Amino acid sequence: MFYLSNLIGKYVKNLSGEKAGKIFDFTILIGEQYPILYSAVIILNKVKKRILINQLQSLNKNGISLNVDLNNLLIYQIQDNEILLKEDLLDKQIVDTYGYRVVKVNDLQLNKIDGQYHLVGVDVGTQGLLRRLGLENIVEKLAKIFHIKFPQNIIPWDYVEPLDVKNFNYIKLAIPHQKLIKLHPADLADILSNLHGRERTQLFSSLDTEIAASTLEELEEKVQISLFNSLNDKQASEILEEMAPDEAADLLLELPDERSNELLNLMEEKEAKEVKQLLSYDENSAGGMMTTEYISISQNLTAQETINLLRELEPKAELVYYLYVVDENNHLTGVLSLRDLIIAKPETKVKDFMYTKVYKTKLNYNIKEAAEIINKYDLLAVPVVNEENQIKGIVTIDDIMELVLPSTWRRRFTKE
Repeated sequence: MFYLSNLIGKYVKNLSGEKAGKIFDFTILIGEQYPILYSAVIILNKVKKRILINQLQSLNKNGISLNVDLNNLLIYQIQDNEILLKEDLLDKQIVDTYGYRVVKVNDLQLNKIDGQYHLVGVDVGTQGLLRRLGLENIVEKLAKIFHIKFPQNIIPWDYVEPLDVKNFNYIKLAIPHQKLIKLHPADLADILSNLHGRERTQLFSSLDTEIAASTLEELEEKVQISLFNSLNDKQASEILEEMAPDEAADLLLELPDERSNELLNLMEEKEAKEVKQLLSYDENSAGGMMTTEYISISQNLTAQETINLLRELEPKAELVYYLYVVDENNHLTGVLSLRDLIIAKPETKVKDFMYTKVYKTKLNYNIKEAAEIINKYDLLAVPVVNEENQIKGIVTIDDIMELVLPSTWRRRFTKE
């Protein structure tokens, strides 16, 4: 095991073992779990030359030895999906997808595995800086004398996403942050919040529309608006379509009226209609806070038919808090939980085992009433109805948390 800082500036030796130049950098191909060192950049007669690793006989802390004559070196041109370790990674920001944080690269850990040299880890700790300054051995001796420990802070490359590299646009297209897209949107939001400027915008733009929408919902308003303003109208309207209608409405309220209307006109008719309806309500009312994403079922369905319907709809988990039962005119007549549905006999009609006493609120009622109902009866959501008792949406416990908890606390609570 050795480090990039152990190699940079060390000598390059020819076939006779004589010093012929110095090591300047190495490259890897982006995309592998633990990338193989692909080429070396060496300085010979004050000229940089890039050669393939297979032209090296050995590589260690003392430098590198060539296995071919200097006159027979094959000069290699860098590929689009290749990045330089020193130039593109050292001192640059990376995303630690295990610790959900943005850190700076102080050194890079290398290892020889099955005869090939691999990039295996990133040193983001104090030791990496000391090593590069040539002070690691001195500090270690002093640490032993004074019984001070310097813990290693190595992140395995498998948990790393590079951000600030010169060929970022290629990487974004060819390998769209495969590790990041597996993270929870709340964790992605934390990472984006710790980035600034170009890095934040580029990372966000590399996410697909659905993930970008879910992540945007988790961000604090200031960051949310900043990122949203970096999008063109087409991108922005597509993300709005993927967002929960109430979240999309809240975001549009923060934009200038002219742009808000332009984006609504670009959205698909169905999604735009839902958002416009929410925007028509007072923001402090149940109607202004509710989401129009909920599940309602006919009271004439059987338990088995309802289960079949849910399988067909494949709803998000948070939408199945409760199933709201309606008649043929969409009047709210009852409610049931998944547990009620599962234990009911398959042939039993919903109206025969639903709860007819439904705690609800009205569109124009203050949101505090919905909060009181949720709190008093330990509910996860409360339905919102109009004057004709037709269900129009639901206020969830997450919506209430937005009112009473700081956004950072709220994200942490919902992740847990």
